[in-house]
Amino acid sequence: MASIPRFAYLCETGERLRERSLRNLLDFVAEVEAARLVDDSALKTLLVANLGRLVACDGVMLTGFDQSVETTVTTASDPRVPALRNREPALWASCLDHHPTVVAFGFTRGSAPLRFSDVLPVRAYRRLPIYESFFGPCGVEHKLDVRVWPTARHADVGCWRERRDFDEQERALLGALRPYLEVILRRATGTATASRLRAIFGLTAREAVVLALIVRGHRTPEIARELVIAEGTARKHIERIYRKLGVSNRTHAIARVLQQQATMSSDVTEVIRELFERFDIDDPVATYGLTGREAEVLILAAAGDSNAQIASKLGVRPDTINKHLDHVYAKLGVASRGHAAAHALALSLPGP
Repeated sequence: MASIPRFAYLCETGERLRERSLRNLLDFVAEVEAARLVDDSALKTLLVANLGRLVACDGVMLTGFDQSVETTVTTASDPRVPALRNREPALWASCLDHHPTVVAFGFTRGSAPLRFSDVLPVRAYRRLPIYESFFGPCGVEHKLDVRVWPTARHADVGCWRERRDFDEQERALLGALRPYLEVILRRATGTATASRLRAIFGLTAREAVVLALIVRGHRTPEIARELVIAEGTARKHIERIYRKLGVSNRTHAIARVLQQQATMSSDVTEVIRELFERFDIDDPVATYGLTGREAEVLILAAAGDSNAQIASKLGVRPDTINKHLDHVYAKLGVASRGHAAAHALALSLPGP
C-alpha cells in the first residue's frame, strides 16, 4: 500500500516539472521574439543566455558564420570561451579536426543532437588538444551539441556541464528546439528584422531596447534597473515610444508590435506551433488549464482592449473580467497584463 502514495507523489512531481518546463519554453520564445526589436547580436546573446533555462546546464555557446565580419564567430554565456578562441585562432582552427561533434556532424549534417559521450569515451576526450587548450579551462566536461542550417552555412549550438552528462530527455528537447533555432538564426543573419521594425516605428536604438523590454513584460522600474538609468528617463523613453506607435498604454504597444511581427514573418508562428506539437501538446492554452472564456479574455487583453471594452464585447460585467484575468494570471504564472500579453505571443493565440 505504501507504494501507491509514492507513485502518486512521483506523478504529481513529474507533472509539476513538465509545467515548469513548458512555462520556461513560453518565456524563452517570448523573450527571443522581443529581442528581434533590438539587433542581431542582442538576439544571439539572449538566445545563449536563456537556452540554459530549458536545457539545464552550466553554459551555452553558439558558433556560426557572421556575414558582417565575414568569419566564424562564437557567442557564449561564459566570456572565457570566445576569449580563448580569439586569443589562439590558428590553434582553435587546427583543433576542429578533432572536435568530437564537429567531426561527427560532418558525416550526419547534424541530423540529430549529439553528446560528446556519444562519439568517444570521456578519457579519450580529455586527451584531445581541444580539451587541454579550450574546453578544460572553462569546465566543459560534458557537452550536448546540435547543428542547424539557418542559411547555406551551418551554426552549432552547444550546452555544457562540468559534473554530469546530458540524458536522453535533454537531447530530445534540444532536437525539438532545432527547427525554431534555425528560424530565429535565419532571421538574425538574413532579414534584418530589427532594423525594419525600428524603421517602421521610427525608433532610436535605445527606444528599441526599451520597447523590447516592454514586450517582455517589464514595467518602468524594471526597465530602469535593466538599463541602469533613472526611472524618470525610462518614463520619457516610454512616452516617446507610445507617441511613435500611436498607442496610449503598455498593452496596446505590445499588441502593435506583435501584429507587425506577424505580418513580417508568418514562418515563426508555424514553427512555434510545430514546436508545441513535438512536445505532445494539442492545445497550449489547455495545457495551462484556461477555459474557453479565459482564453477569449486573454486574446482581447493582449490585443489592447481595456477591461470595460472586453466586458462590452463579451456581454458581461467589468468585475467579471477582473476575475477572469486574475485566474489567467494565476494559471500562466504571471503578475501583470504585459507579462500575459508576452505569453499570448508565445502561445501564438489568434486575434479576435
